[in-house]
Amino acid sequence: MARSRSTPPEQWGPEQNAVVNGQVDAARESGPSAAHRERVESVAESIIDVEGD
Repeated sequence: MARSRSTPPEQWGPEQNAVVNGQVDAARESGPSAAHRERVESVAESIIDVEGD
């Protein structure tokens, strides 16, 4: 927080964007875990079952 106060946004803005972009890219490359995929599938099935009633 102190850095953003002492440094102009023209400097820290792009630096912050680079950090966030790196985190997003890493998350995309790692993909969801098997447990997460199973949970998503389970929730989706539950929604389909409820809507089908």
